[in-house]
Amino acid sequence: MKFIYLFLVSLFISGFTFGQSCDGNVQFLVVSTGHDPNTGSQVADYGFDPMWRLVQAPADPPGWTSNIGGPAVIVPLTSPWSYAGSNNSKYINAYPTAQALTDNWSQSTPAYIYEREFCVCIENGNSGSTAPVIFDLALNADNWAELYLVDPAGNQTLLMSQPYQYVTSNFMTSPTTIQQTLQLGNGTYKLRLVHRNKLVIMGVNLDGMIYSSAMLSNNSCRPKGMCAGFVNQDGNGNQTLDATDPFAFGWTVNLLDLNNNVLQTSVTDNNGFYFFMDIDPGNYTVSAVAPQGWGIIDPTTVWHSIAVDTNVVHVARFLVAQGVENETTLPQPQGGNTDPNNPGSPNTFELKAGCTLTIANVFTPNGDGINEVISFANSCDLPFKATIFNRWGTPVFATTDGNQGWTGTDEQGKIAATGVYFFVYEVDVDGERKSFNGMIQVIR
Repeated sequence: MKFIYLFLVSLFISGFTFGQSCDGNVQFLVVSTGHDPNTGSQVADYGFDPMWRLVQAPADPPGWTSNIGGPAVIVPLTSPWSYAGSNNSKYINAYPTAQALTDNWSQSTPAYIYEREFCVCIENGNSGSTAPVIFDLALNADNWAELYLVDPAGNQTLLMSQPYQYVTSNFMTSPTTIQQTLQLGNGTYKLRLVHRNKLVIMGVNLDGMIYSSAMLSNNSCRPKGMCAGFVNQDGNGNQTLDATDPFAFGWTVNLLDLNNNVLQTSVTDNNGFYFFMDIDPGNYTVSAVAPQGWGIIDPTTVWHSIAVDTNVVHVARFLVAQGVENETTLPQPQGGNTDPNNPGSPNTFELKAGCTLTIANVFTPNGDGINEVISFANSCDLPFKATIFNRWGTPVFATTDGNQGWTGTDEQGKIAATGVYFFVYEVDVDGERKSFNGMIQVIR
């Protein structure tokens, strides 16, 4: 890849003017299947790809459901597969198995299609501006795949295609590779993987990066998160989730805001799988609806409290059994304004009658003198402690002083990165300790 870096250096020296319209974006993106851009690591086997989605599939075999619109599933390296690149990627599938479930080798049958978005932002550019974007990619598939680039208008360009032959060389020997430069304008693009298979095992593996003197981004084009998981039956009655516990089909799982309003509903398939896509960053509840005579063993609260962040798949599993009775099914509403469709609306909580707390959930500490500080003072001057956490759960700020707000720096005085942060607000109300939480988005 040495020529790529030299090429980029020459572009920078040639006079690209950088402004502030693309803050937070980068000059390269890892676009490998099975790669988590938030952690910089591979997704675990049978986990969910946070970037690649299944958008088309042939007819499902009996007992299986391909979840169109949901995340691709990571499958383990299976003999005799080889990775296409530097092991920074994984094979993906439409199902949580590497087994070949459908023969769609004939081009008269629908292909499996996966898509991944990325954004191009040309700083200080006009509507007609373009910049070179370099695609440095390698592809393996069992049995065949090709890769397209889809532009913002929906036009697709073939980037690479394997020989359309039923041979092991498509996944065993040297991968199909590309090092190509295209002139792209501003907008949201898609990488589109088209995959076909015949027998035995099935999977597709893309490894590589894209580079540009323009700014590239995962989060700018789709600033959303996801939640997915499984519902399992306690097959052996030990009240512990085991690998042999069967899946629970037909369970309704709801995504709720902090006021227990249902935002999305999913029904588990034959594999007990459910998913929620395109969730705005923030705090939510995931609740499974138990049929008559059934109950939830794990989690013991019977619901999951989740904090959703951009391009992160939050995994929430349920273990269920017959004859279990749950006293409660949902947490107590927190009384806050947590409308995910209006991220500018504040977090507002009633601490007690006549006493409220309002915490903005978006602020812009950029030095312009407007919306520079987040205040944690409540209207009744009740004793409190407010703590801010980043998306990895690390505290970055804490205060017990209503006159001391958060200015967007961490405890060492360093400027906190743009993105979503989460707060926990503990307050003494008439001798009782209460806790409230929500999200704050930092925009610079």
